[in-house]
Amino acid sequence: MAYPKPLTAKTIERRCKELGLTDKKVAFLQKFYQAAANLYGVVPVGHLWSLYKELAEKNTDVKKERILKREVLGFSEIVRRELHTYRVYEESDIYADGVDSLENREVVNQVIPVDPMYMNLYDAVVDAQPRYPYFVPDNMLDYAVEVMSAEEEKVMDFIGNLRATATTLEGNLTHKSYPSPHKGKKLRQIKTLSEMEKQAYDMIREELEESSHHKETLAIEALQKRFKQTVDKRIMDNVKTRLQILDYPNQALQGLVEGLELVGVQITVKQAETLAQLFMAFTNSLHMFCMRGWTPTELRLAQEATGIDTRPKAISFGPGIQKAIENGDMDADELKKMAEKMGLKILNE
Repeated sequence: MAYPKPLTAKTIERRCKELGLTDKKVAFLQKFYQAAANLYGVVPVGHLWSLYKELAEKNTDVKKERILKREVLGFSEIVRRELHTYRVYEESDIYADGVDSLENREVVNQVIPVDPMYMNLYDAVVDAQPRYPYFVPDNMLDYAVEVMSAEEEKVMDFIGNLRATATTLEGNLTHKSYPSPHKGKKLRQIKTLSEMEKQAYDMIREELEESSHHKETLAIEALQKRFKQTVDKRIMDNVKTRLQILDYPNQALQGLVEGLELVGVQITVKQAETLAQLFMAFTNSLHMFCMRGWTPTELRLAQEATGIDTRPKAISFGPGIQKAIENGDMDADELKKMAEKMGLKILNE
């Protein structure tokens, strides 16, 4: 797909004036679009007008901005030609039979790939979202800047302090054993990439560099930043994205446990129980793309107030969790109790 090249700052400024936007309105719409991308992951430009009106009813400062519908929709053409941590796609960029219009455009967070190889992730978000109303807090613009929650910080601190104690590791592509290069180190001290991460880094970088106008853009910078992080942050990034897109806590926890095993963490039963509790609190506080920005906790409170219940009724333990239970690394009874507290039935206990 041919995504348009970024325009110069001078051209962007001229287009904003042509749209009748003051500097103040431009600053507001930049925050508004970024907050929408951070909260919802995927949102049609046509929905942004309704979201603005709902926000204006809750926040008098927003109402004073007096933004017009044509300005909210028209601004998509501005940000589509800038570099952001999201993209604005035409419907024909995504679907072969798409019909292009301002309202049909979609703002898509960069962590959700719009690519034929990974469309299942985009589809998962789009298919799940209609079950939920949009989460529109009166401080929505604050979400233009991503801030780690206290619950996420606790999980990060716990994972970062775990040590890689295994003497040998197994390549996740070759499946060959080799001496651990970081035995005894805490995860927050390890930057070594796994075989799969090296392959992914090389492949994605090559794809980005093949497109001339992507060179030295935010996409490559974000990629480099991600893979230069310590292993605890890389594991957490993957788990967080999986949760936001799919909202499968058991699968995300399974992915977390598997990620720890790959770098040589031999987690104890006590550590596994602590991690599970911290992880559940983090999950309940995370704004989910698949739930149109709601956290599970906020959604539950809203559902109790309205009597509408869209929550899942059951979960199942994935292979990683089952293996950890069989090895004694995780306590099945403890996991069942946690599920029961959330009102979930375990399908494969």
